[in-house]
Amino acid sequence: MSSLPPPLPPGSYPPPPPGPPPSWSSGPYGSYGGDDPLVSRDLGSWVSKSVALVKLAWKPMLVVHLVAAIPTFVLSVPLVVWLDDVNVRVDRAETISGGDVLQLLGASLLVGIVGVLVSTWGTLCSFWIAARTAAGADASIADGLRFGLRRLFPYLGWVLCCGLLSAVGFLACIAPGVWLAVTFYATLLGVVAFEQGRYGSTFSRCFALVKGRWWETFGRMLLLLLANLVVGGLVSVAVGLVSLGSSLLEQFFSAAVGAAIGVVTTTLLLVQYADMRNRQHPVTTASLVGELGA
Repeated sequence: MSSLPPPLPPGSYPPPPPGPPPSWSSGPYGSYGGDDPLVSRDLGSWVSKSVALVKLAWKPMLVVHLVAAIPTFVLSVPLVVWLDDVNVRVDRAETISGGDVLQLLGASLLVGIVGVLVSTWGTLCSFWIAARTAAGADASIADGLRFGLRRLFPYLGWVLCCGLLSAVGFLACIAPGVWLAVTFYATLLGVVAFEQGRYGSTFSRCFALVKGRWWETFGRMLLLLLANLVVGGLVSVAVGLVSLGSSLLEQFFSAAVGAAIGVVTTTLLLVQYADMRNRQHPVTTASLVGELGA
């Protein structure tokens, strides 16, 4: 099977949306006057196109990330109260039983699992919303949530496989683990969301998309990671000051800020995926959106 997939047939593309084209487009639907909103050319256009898309689609994307954060926040409330009580007992030099520790670990594990499920769901939903918004097509939140549910468990299955493979690479030798982690982080979300095995197996597609461009991809993902670390650190300090020592308020503000950071991260990964696809075989935002509905 060719590593250079042909575009979808024209009938698979969404129809042109009514009204004027997106604000950055000066050409017809699908061509964007030679400046496609998702397909970047270099590092600068990767950032600028991501910023433009965030400005256009941040509201519905933020809504789905907040919706996805609700279950984790609700489950974490009793856990936070419980942890505060345990800390008070520790400060009083009271004995904490092994049963309490096991129950606390079990509750933390449950919250963590739910958090992974719903945050992944929100990311897939916002991926769909961002792509369709870039194309000027309808991007209702309800349809986005349904799309996220359809892709959720296949994506989680691949995340588990790729995570285990990356972990083995780290254990065997750090370099293979880094190579695999960067490859999967940059490509897996797009491959599962858009391709569904249409152009080959998920593993082979992830490797094909970064072939010959791993160092460039590594640099971009490193910038994304550093930005998240810096913003996350600053936010943690700000949240600590605003919450006034309240663990529940701190949890609430952290969830809200995490949703906002998710909007930006998801958009950067989407534009990165479109760039990798285009360098293998010319694509447009319209053709990518057509794949989402296939």
